[in-house]
Amino acid sequence: MQAAGGIGSVLAEAFQKRPLRVFATARDASKMSHLDKLSNVTLITLDLTSGPSVNAAVESIKAQTSETVDYLAHNAGQTIIMLTLDFDIETAKSIYDINIWGMMRVTQEFAPLVTTAKDTLVNFCSTSTSVNTP
Repeated sequence: MQAAGGIGSVLAEAFQKRPLRVFATARDASKMSHLDKLSNVTLITLDLTSGPSVNAAVESIKAQTSETVDYLAHNAGQTIIMLTLDFDIETAKSIYDINIWGMMRVTQEFAPLVTTAKDTLVNFCSTSTSVNTP
């Protein structure tokens, strides 16, 4: 789960209170250092716009588990509210890379770990109403 702040941090803190091992992710690990003190939380740097970064996170989690993930709470996303005429195309592409392609990349890469465990995948991202999810 993206845990640099907001709902990701809240979810990581809530899940760690249960008998769950939590892998919290963010592009910048220093932004989630407040979770480092929690004994059953492992911090992992993950840039969902980078295939190699997502793959490295998957491999790290596989190495630390029985190659399964019981719950994947994927909540990364960005938004900007602006008139279409004022919107910078490069900014729009960057947001799409995170909200669409990043969400799809993380879902596809982590899906084998979740389906092996026969458990749950939850997408909290801004595309959840416009992109088909498994």
